[in-house]
Amino acid sequence: MRTFYGSLAALVLLAALALPSSPLRAAESIAPPQAGALVCVDTDTVLVKSTMGVGVQWDPSDLWDLSAAQWKTTLQRVDFMKPGFIRCCLTANFYCTGFDAAGSPVYDWESVRMKRLYRILDYCQAQHVDVLIGEWGPAFGMKWDDPRWSKQIADCLDYLVRKRGYTCIRWYNKVNEPHGGWDAYLTWKAGQQSLRAELDRRGLLRQIGIVGPDHSEGRTALEWVEYMVKESPGTFDAYETHWYAGSASEIPNGEIEKVMRHMREVVNDGDPNGKSKLFFMGESGTGEWLNGDSNRYIRDFVYGVFMSDYLAQTMRAGLAGQSAWMLDDIMHQQPGSGTGNGLPSGNAAKDFNFKVWGFWNSLGTVMGKPGDEKLRPWFYTWSLLGRSFPRGCRIIRTADPHLPGVRTAAALVPHGRESDVSLLVVNDSKVSRTIHLTIPNASSAATLLVYDYFENDRPTDADGFPVAKRVLKDVRLRSGMDVALPSQGVVILTTLDGGSPVELGSGAPIPVTSVILNSPDTQVGIGDSLQFSAVTEPLKTPVRWRVDSLDGASHDLAAIDSTGRLTCRKLGKVRVTVFAGDARTPVTAQAIVDLVPLKSIFDPLDDWSKSFAHSENWTFESINTNLFEGDPSRAKRTKDSPENIVYHCPGIDDFTARVYFAGDFTGKVKAYASADNAAWVPVILKNDPPIPTEWQFKRTNVSPVSLPAGTSYLKIEFASDPLIFSPQLGEVRLYHQ
Repeated sequence: MRTFYGSLAALVLLAALALPSSPLRAAESIAPPQAGALVCVDTDTVLVKSTMGVGVQWDPSDLWDLSAAQWKTTLQRVDFMKPGFIRCCLTANFYCTGFDAAGSPVYDWESVRMKRLYRILDYCQAQHVDVLIGEWGPAFGMKWDDPRWSKQIADCLDYLVRKRGYTCIRWYNKVNEPHGGWDAYLTWKAGQQSLRAELDRRGLLRQIGIVGPDHSEGRTALEWVEYMVKESPGTFDAYETHWYAGSASEIPNGEIEKVMRHMREVVNDGDPNGKSKLFFMGESGTGEWLNGDSNRYIRDFVYGVFMSDYLAQTMRAGLAGQSAWMLDDIMHQQPGSGTGNGLPSGNAAKDFNFKVWGFWNSLGTVMGKPGDEKLRPWFYTWSLLGRSFPRGCRIIRTADPHLPGVRTAAALVPHGRESDVSLLVVNDSKVSRTIHLTIPNASSAATLLVYDYFENDRPTDADGFPVAKRVLKDVRLRSGMDVALPSQGVVILTTLDGGSPVELGSGAPIPVTSVILNSPDTQVGIGDSLQFSAVTEPLKTPVRWRVDSLDGASHDLAAIDSTGRLTCRKLGKVRVTVFAGDARTPVTAQAIVDLVPLKSIFDPLDDWSKSFAHSENWTFESINTNLFEGDPSRAKRTKDSPENIVYHCPGIDDFTARVYFAGDFTGKVKAYASADNAAWVPVILKNDPPIPTEWQFKRTNVSPVSLPAGTSYLKIEFASDPLIFSPQLGEVRLYHQ
């Protein structure tokens, strides 16, 4: 387990009507309350057709066997959670004691740790819980690509499936959280391919799919997904990764949704079968540690909010499931506190030195901490999310309310013309928020159970399990309801577990609530053009463009086409407006652009016609334009090596290069000037303050502090970096005498 890890804009938000006196009340019309924001649930837009559900990491304990009473309590709690799947890891030394003289593995299928595994798998088999099983890493000094390891794994799976009958095992992950650059990836890939060959020979691929990369190291994880998509998509049946996200920024700022939506698009666009493959989160949690490998918030109310927001974002991004780390503290020891035989050492200081990440600690009483056996607050939300968003449910799109820290998600469980509906609303800020929630396609009333999770308001039964705060009957979801979150917290509304489903039609219009105008620049030279883009709510709503003089009089200063490309003809200032929604009452955003007299050469980087020369390892990237303000083509390196582009024009006295990048920008772009294409002089560069675009990318304009007199050749160079998709060169403008 490790830590994993959008520009001129105007935002018009549809406002809301009266702050409700209670957290929820049915409304008579679709008009939202004045203090809130309209959130439409679009049942026609399906993000995930059938999910894996909400899961949890449930591993055999490193040292401990639970008593019958402790096991009964564990199963009672897991029963209430109704996990859609579990992730479970082991190592080959659970079942293999080594190799004989002929080099064949020697197996012990009745070892103490395998018996702990069977106890978990027996439950999953009986309760129809899908299992993602895997190994932490190779044992016995082997490497990732050692064929002996692949044979061990295949033998183990063959035993579990054919001898013990575990049809619940559906997915396999070989190597927990691999890391490294391209060379490491190649070794890892070879190991995955050898495993696939072993499983294929045994006919196990009919039941078990191979997943990866299981990576957790920030933006490198995205790099490994790209490697998989480009180099070996046929090896993998699903994509899966980890992220321990920052609770102060990445979660409340919506970074998970941006990143994971992009990763989902990478798979959809790059893997020939990508759209049909699941993509899910195999481990998740927050990235703040305490006392070694323990979570600093695990006992706090706020952790239930963080993880609810996290899940809302992965569902909104189109992921098919998410597993939380982890079920019970006793599963894993802190580093250095384990034993070779999987049994307690007798040293209490070491034997009870757990990684504290669970919903409870089954050995709290034994340790003199009986309170640790009680359910921690985050069980409240995670268990409800498991019940309300079950395996096989359909994730549908909800509008972004554009309220800082507020996230919504929704799912359907179809039953012919009727569907059960679950709605999740999270307030990850400490400011009171209100939204007006509607389902325009709802054609009948529904009965909803409402669960509140606030610091001083989260009702439970005698076992500590959540109970509904209220039951709302005859709710007209087409008209909608007000949902108030008076403080940081979570509201879950569902027709499951005692509510009544709703009849759904299709094709009801979803109102446009916002449009954001992205402009790459505020100044453009006569004869040049400028590409604008717009992000709407709902996403991908058609937009219309117009360019006017500032006084509104007719003009021929500039023209703009249907794609948002502005062509400049004469000196002056113009106003660019983008329109979305109803032509009578549109939602709009605007930008002012200066049309200036610049002698320039413009290279949009969609071919090599404007450049003089370039090094070998370049490509023009045209996918994921949403990350780059709509820029339809950028130059990107194809290898981890320095690469350059050379321009030639007599009398170059200035230039601007638009660069998109992720991570650290220092030293990534260099420039050199020459009078004769032989002797080159380094150029001191400056750049604008970076502006976030989408996902982890930012945009900056790079220019020289000065250029030597007589410059006729300009070389722009990107430094060596294993992150080959960053930086990217969007355009270059040369200014000359």
